Amino acid sequence: MKTLVNIATIISTTITSLRLVLMGIISMKAAIIIILGVVIFVAMGNNASKIILECAALIILVLL
Repeated sequence: MKTLVNIATIISTTITSLRLVLMGIISMKAAIIIILGVVIFVAMGNNASKIILECAALIILVLL
């Protein structure tokens, strides 16, 4: 179950980042950095990384 949640997190981040690029809110470089950051934090898998991911998701939600 944990693996499925991690995969869903990466996929949703990728889709959201691409939407922000298409809307012109962020650049492609920023989207790549966001996606790589999420992959690194998901790979770490500790509680601190989960809190950082949630904060980043909140920031992206505010941008939309």
